[in-house]
Amino acid sequence: MTIRTRFNGLFGNACMIALAATAVANSTAMGQPPSLVATTTQVDSSQPLTFQYLFFWKEHDTRTQNALDATQQELAKLGDDVSVKQIGIKDPANAEVVNYYGVSRAPMPLVLCTASNGAVTKAFVTPFAASQLREGIVSRGTAASLKALQENKLVVLCAIGSGTAADQTTLSNAIALKSDQRFAKSIEVIALDVHDPNEATLLAGVELNSTLTEPTIVILAPPGKQLATLAGLVTTEQIAEKLVAAQSACCPGGQCGPGGQCCPSGQCCPSGQCEPQKK
Repeated sequence: MTIRTRFNGLFGNACMIALAATAVANSTAMGQPPSLVATTTQVDSSQPLTFQYLFFWKEHDTRTQNALDATQQELAKLGDDVSVKQIGIKDPANAEVVNYYGVSRAPMPLVLCTASNGAVTKAFVTPFAASQLREGIVSRGTAASLKALQENKLVVLCAIGSGTAADQTTLSNAIALKSDQRFAKSIEVIALDVHDPNEATLLAGVELNSTLTEPTIVILAPPGKQLATLAGLVTTEQIAEKLVAAQSACCPGGQCGPGGQCCPSGQCCPSGQCEPQKK
């Protein structure tokens, strides 16, 4: 599925697995990204997301310079909503951002794409083709989902667009969960308009599309596992039942998630491998 694939692509090799776990853990423990990284609360949904590519380097050699030149040239084609920031990991002034993303031992040079909501949308380890950098530009719904998953939260996607009263009722029922103390800090509710072409990739990843005729709830757990799909007029209680099951269950597939957590409110199993759940 798309979200999970994006995470696998984000940290897709052995060298990057530790970076993924550290970055996710740090994003939860440290709260807001360091001041060096440009972020905003993005309260006004009419404002476009912006993206900042963080170019981490260790040695200022020919390999690093070639990678930097290619990065800057490619990203210059993407307009004013995209910027590049160079970060030398040996510079004490950059210690905060290096520690935040946990990249001190990552292979260099390394490029992380960050959205203005604070989500890391993609990582690129050299060698990479400059054209691949565009993969970091994602939709608002994808950025919001990634941000929540990286904060070790469950995501409640509410896909609407049928134009019926059931759309607003289901969305309201999902939002009501944020007032429940069981879920207030452990979930994020994200509304998706199925007719928004920018969200087509995310919708396809959860097996939905613009022909949807009824509201649909999709629940995701870190690092992007699709746990449940509820179609039609869904009540707050029905969604809560799925969330309780997710919070109390072992990790999807039996593997503990990044940051040593099975899922929100769940502890990691010994050796990272959970025993089969009892039925």
